[in-house]
Amino acid sequence: MSPLYLPDAPPALMSIRSAAVVFALIFGAAACGSTDAGPPASVEQLVSTIGCASSHIQIDADELRQGICETPQGRYTITTFVTEKGKRDWLDYAQMYGGIYLVGTRWAVIASPDLLETLRDRTGGQIEDLSSH
Repeated sequence: MSPLYLPDAPPALMSIRSAAVVFALIFGAAACGSTDAGPPASVEQLVSTIGCASSHIQIDADELRQGICETPQGRYTITTFVTEKGKRDWLDYAQMYGGIYLVGTRWAVIASPDLLETLRDRTGGQIEDLSSH
């Protein structure tokens, strides 16, 4: 086996190259493990996915937006959040009211359990039953 060949380069340049490789490996590995699914869906995108002809925005605040829409099958309340922490805080507070929620990346939907199951097939997310807490 022959010895490892390193090109002739000034030591400072080799250090910069080494640092760049280490940086790429660390942040590349971190990106591979990322669970960020990209930008979250907006209220309007979720309304469209649900199949509502229109919606009514109830809350349009800096930290969240909430809208309501209805289909012949039932009523949906859709809430989107600026941050995941904001969503978790909101869900923690919602525990006192109970209910079943379909929860995705920075959004939550409230509807009957059968509607949430059907919607989950189209949007992904997890169904969280807050009435058992």
